[in-house]
Amino acid sequence: MKIYRYAALLLGLGLISSVVQAEEGGMGMMHMHKHPKSFTSDEVRTYADGGVLKKHIEQTVRIDSLTRKVVITNPKGQVCTKLATWHWDKAHHSWTHTVDVTGFAGKHFEMHAEGHGEMPEGDMHASMLSEQKLSPGN
Repeated sequence: MKIYRYAALLLGLGLISSVVQAEEGGMGMMHMHKHPKSFTSDEVRTYADGGVLKKHIEQTVRIDSLTRKVVITNPKGQVCTKLATWHWDKAHHSWTHTVDVTGFAGKHFEMHAEGHGEMPEGDMHASMLSEQKLSPGN
């Protein structure tokens, strides 16, 4: 039972950090009243054993789309990539969201969603959480 509580706590913390990141403009929510920003970010994390983790993020925001590319290199030199795109057509009240991930072991994952009206926030949160899970040590 304690393991489930611990897992729930970790998931909750992950959601909180995702929301904070979104509010700070890092990921940004796709609702038109929010204003995500374009940016580039590089993070280097050195562990006690000397291992180095590198994380590079490029986010490009346009009037009708957002593209976010994340490249993570782990201490073994393996590379993991994630490309997430959101596109919305204001005139037709429609949106699409695509995620393409290749993990450290070379496994590939793709997701595509589309719909009408506002993009569901759960779609955004799932994408942000998957990015956090890519990063070892988070």
